[in-house]
Amino acid sequence: MRSKQHYRLYAIIDRLRKAEVAGQVDEVRTLYNECQFLLKELGSHASSYEKRQIGLTSRWLTAVPAGDSLAISPPTAPSGRLKAAAHGLSDYLSAILTKTARSQTTISLKDLAEQAGATERLCTGALIMIDKESGANGPMLSALVASPHGDARPDFRQVLAELNYEVPQTDIALNYVWRRELERAYAFHAEPPREMPARLVPRKKTP
Repeated sequence: MRSKQHYRLYAIIDRLRKAEVAGQVDEVRTLYNECQFLLKELGSHASSYEKRQIGLTSRWLTAVPAGDSLAISPPTAPSGRLKAAAHGLSDYLSAILTKTARSQTTISLKDLAEQAGATERLCTGALIMIDKESGANGPMLSALVASPHGDARPDFRQVLAELNYEVPQTDIALNYVWRRELERAYAFHAEPPREMPARLVPRKKTP
């Protein structure tokens, strides 16, 4: 009986993630209520993964303005609505990127989006949120997302600008800054962690 409940819950969680990405608030609320019912039935047998995913949906719903349908139609949708949808992805992407950092590798934006079941645009917005939450002293997990050629993505400039860092004007300079942040992420998430050299932090813009 419980195996069927777990299977059903996993299926609903998958639908939840897709509905969140599409901005279908009413559908998310309906599926969320179904998940809550199944979690109650499973009780102590509910897995940490199941609880975590439902918790992320709860946060996603909290970020949605009351009465807003979040009908996201890139690129015309307001940025606030896109941010609300990206909010629900940030913890999930953070877990993927932390694992990537510990393995001392990188991941492409395409692969990251496929793992998250989201669009690349939405993932980019979530990456900015993740880096903002890490604070000025933390490593930029977005640096772990590389281009198909294994170097800095062009939109890494957007990430730097959103975080109020100086934005390199040349590709060579951009790769230098990106490589420094990649090394910081590797050092921070190494097992055991290594000290992050302070010089690897991109300089803040001057007022």
